[in-house]
Amino acid sequence: MEGINKHLQKQIVNALEVTKHNDRIILNVAFNYGGRAEILDAVRHIIQDGTAPELLTEEMLSSYL
Repeated sequence: MEGINKHLQKQIVNALEVTKHNDRIILNVAFNYGGRAEILDAVRHIIQDGTAPELLTEEMLSSYL
């Protein structure tokens, strides 16, 4: 739950605890997720592995994600 303020994290954990035995309704909650940190991490690993920029492909980037 990175990126969510601590108060909201506590509220989410509390809601999970209070409703953990409920079985009639399932509520899915989605948060905005950009994936930027993962993309940056993948690019850093590609650079560390010594891959020349002109050899980088979408498939290669995907394999690092």
